[in-house]
Amino acid sequence: MQDSMRRTFLIKGPHRSNMTIYSTSDMGGKRKFKPEWYAPYLEWMEYSEHDDAVFCLPCYLFKDVTKYDGDSFVGRGNGLKDWNHSTEGLNRHASSDCHKLFITKCRNLMSEKQSIYTSLRKQNEIVDSEYTIKLKISFLAARLLMQGGQAFQDHDEKEDSSYQGHFIEYVKELRISYGIKDFRGMTFGQVQKELCCASAFLVTSKIVKDIGNDFFAILNDESGDCAGKEQMALQEFLQEAQLVHLVELIEEGLVETGGGLNQESSLLRAGETRWGSHYKALTSISTLFSLVLSVLHQICEDVSCKVQGEAKTLLTLLHTFDFIFMLSLMVDVLDVTHDLNMALQRCDQDLLNALNLVRITKLRLQRMRDDC
Repeated sequence: MQDSMRRTFLIKGPHRSNMTIYSTSDMGGKRKFKPEWYAPYLEWMEYSEHDDAVFCLPCYLFKDVTKYDGDSFVGRGNGLKDWNHSTEGLNRHASSDCHKLFITKCRNLMSEKQSIYTSLRKQNEIVDSEYTIKLKISFLAARLLMQGGQAFQDHDEKEDSSYQGHFIEYVKELRISYGIKDFRGMTFGQVQKELCCASAFLVTSKIVKDIGNDFFAILNDESGDCAGKEQMALQEFLQEAQLVHLVELIEEGLVETGGGLNQESSLLRAGETRWGSHYKALTSISTLFSLVLSVLHQICEDVSCKVQGEAKTLLTLLHTFDFIFMLSLMVDVLDVTHDLNMALQRCDQDLLNALNLVRITKLRLQRMRDDC
């Protein structure tokens, strides 16, 4: 901060008075300052009209750095006012060791090559340039892996490992072409995570910018279950079909309206079901059967040929007697066992009560078998 202020004063230069008439002084027999005295000491001498005295700019700027040698009067508060012996005083000050030291400091401060700030700035520019190249290499490796859907890390990323993972190995090859030797700190797991987050942010920002204020919809044509098999996702179409169907029923007065009524239903994927919870999946299919058929017909007409074939296959299966019979049978059977299933999952269930529920469930199943 001090050097910055000193450099500002030095750039501005010593103060030069534009006065044509200078005031006389009692010292030295009514003598006064002469502008001709500037010439030999242009680098440092300045004149103050207020004090009617000569001062030294370098000595003023660096007066707190070292002690004066006793002849640096122009760096003090009074300055040089003895015009009768001005030449001797100025020469004596210019030849003093203290003044020469301050002149050297000023020249070094104004020298761009010797400035500590310039050296640091050049060093920072080199470091910034290397860091930019390292970041470019890391981002390029991350982009290649993300495009191919490959894993970044491996089970063993130690230096003595034969293969440290895709990301580190890519970086090793890329840094050779860029001439970077030291790449420490740019292959950590946190750096890899930040690169992925930055890429996701850029993609999202680009999508949001392209969409602007327009409306958009996301259609999920296929989704995978726990076994890795692909199945059709009808959720978006099903919600729309439910809404249209519900509006028609309300207009015809076939359903009641009110808080908590006519809640939206959805189909459970096979991957979302667990043992004993198939009852909800089958009941949702039974409840939304007509809507499912409507959506499948819509898919057969609107989407790609591949999905058209799957939709037609599902329509054929849904209209078969075997499917209708098994759906109705399993809904009735699971309806009987559902209460027992829920009761047995309770941690605070009484043993006698559980045995009683098992007995009642067996009786209901036997009655169903006899009725069939």
